[in-house]
Amino acid sequence: MNHLVDEQALILKTRQLLDALSKFKEVLQQESNILKKFNIETLPELLEKKSALSETIEASFKQFNLCLGSETPKTLDAWLESDIFPTLSKELQKSFKKLIALTNECHDMNMANGMTVQTLNNINQVSLNILTGQTSPSSQVYGASGERQKSKMQTSLGKA
Repeated sequence: MNHLVDEQALILKTRQLLDALSKFKEVLQQESNILKKFNIETLPELLEKKSALSETIEASFKQFNLCLGSETPKTLDAWLESDIFPTLSKELQKSFKKLIALTNECHDMNMANGMTVQTLNNINQVSLNILTGQTSPSSQVYGASGERQKSKMQTSLGKA
């Protein structure tokens, strides 16, 4: 197995990945704030930034892997445990650990934002079901007695 790695190129690629991931984290935080405030007008523009950064990260990660050679593990965690990792400079090892931590933070934030979107979607669907008179177990409301009851609304909201 070839352990020769161009450390300068790898340091550059690691810095590029850290920069892209830091920007991605900022966008994820902005997305989270928008979702919390229900101010979705700015969401499409932010999602374009998120998509572009995701593509940048993917391309940077491919370049990062090319610096490591064809026999290098493709996942960050596997590379951390590889025979090559201990042979690298302490600066590069530290940067790589930051890269893993930032990747995990971004993953967790993205998952949380996705769950928030799904929850908001479910709330909207139940609200629409109640307003349109469609009944389902998830579109029950509480009556005056505090008991759950199916919505009694008609499909027509009234006459003009």
